[in-house]
Amino acid sequence: AGDLACLTSPQGQSILRVLVADRVGQGQLFAPMHWTRQSSIGGRSNTLIPALADPVSGQPALKSTRVEIEKFNAKWFAFAAGANPLETLADYGAIARSATGWQGEFAGLETPPDWQVFARHILNAPAANLSCVYDGQTGTTRIAVHRGADLCGLLFASPNPVRLARAHAVSLIGSQTTALAALAGRVGEGQPDPGQTLCACMNVGINTVRSAIAAGAATLDCVGKATSAGTNCGSCKPEIAALLAQSSLPLAAE
Repeated sequence: AGDLACLTSPQGQSILRVLVADRVGQGQLFAPMHWTRQSSIGGRSNTLIPALADPVSGQPALKSTRVEIEKFNAKWFAFAAGANPLETLADYGAIARSATGWQGEFAGLETPPDWQVFARHILNAPAANLSCVYDGQTGTTRIAVHRGADLCGLLFASPNPVRLARAHAVSLIGSQTTALAALAGRVGEGQPDPGQTLCACMNVGINTVRSAIAAGAATLDCVGKATSAGTNCGSCKPEIAALLAQSSLPLAAE
């Protein structure tokens, strides 16, 4: 959950999350082009592309266009997880299904005047019970939503990109975790933290993969057998391979 960028072309504008990597050529940008209308707010990448199509096949020309990029100066960021489909109320949002319901990242140019009202809207929970913790020093707000004893939603908001154990927060939805424990935003002492999801297909966290490698899983196949990561679509295999390469680097002599 890092910085956001605003991309502009003669056709339109889009707000996308930034990932700096060496997997694209210098001076080039890459963005997914599928399902962005259904799963994002302000992040519709195809709005940047001219409406051109092959005269014979009719295939749209969605592969490239010239854009200008600048930092999106968001005043606030938020992460939400809930049992119900998340609503949209932000300049930027990216929503996805999770193992316990839905999760989303949000950001905006103007801070909401009432975070509790915002949380009820985003989490689609108008009548649930809210527990709210506000830190005036850091400007962060944390809200837990319960129906009876069941935790049905969480919202973490901050003036800066939100840092917390996202996979852990998502796993709590639907449980009877108390507001105090849920709003900690991290795994309790003595409990394993799977970390950021590396393999979305099998819901395997990066810390789980690192632990498997540290325990002796030295190849992609071994990691797959130990954790199931990379055994379905395979799109996470390059990330697993990078972790394997890091673990095999010799330590510098002291």
